[in-house]
Amino acid sequence: MSSGAKKVLIVDTNPTIIEIIKYTIYLQGVDKIVVAYDEAQALEQLFAELPACIVIDVKMVRANEYRFLHTLRSDARTAGTLVIILSSTPREEDQRMDLLLEPGEYLTKPFKPVDLNAALKRILE
Repeated sequence: MSSGAKKVLIVDTNPTIIEIIKYTIYLQGVDKIVVAYDEAQALEQLFAELPACIVIDVKMVRANEYRFLHTLRSDARTAGTLVIILSSTPREEDQRMDLLLEPGEYLTKPFKPVDLNAALKRILE
């Protein structure tokens, strides 16, 4: 992937986690990174920026993660957006997520930056 070729939206309530994710994404050669700290900001940035990929903590405070992902998948402009979900719940225990995840990846928190890096490579290339 060439630098700047893709926009990535990061959605998380924790500024420290956002900085770790931003650095990992930057290492992938992506230089257009947009950040949202809650569902309202995420929806605003989603439709303003139309990112190629979203890295999202699905257990955001003041958010209904399923509503956000349903909105993402229901709109023709964003239905194919790649998603990397970060969750403290193992994927096997969160089966509703499979319906809304594709195309994308699921990482359990705490995640290793190397795992996020690998997920980004798989879905952005």
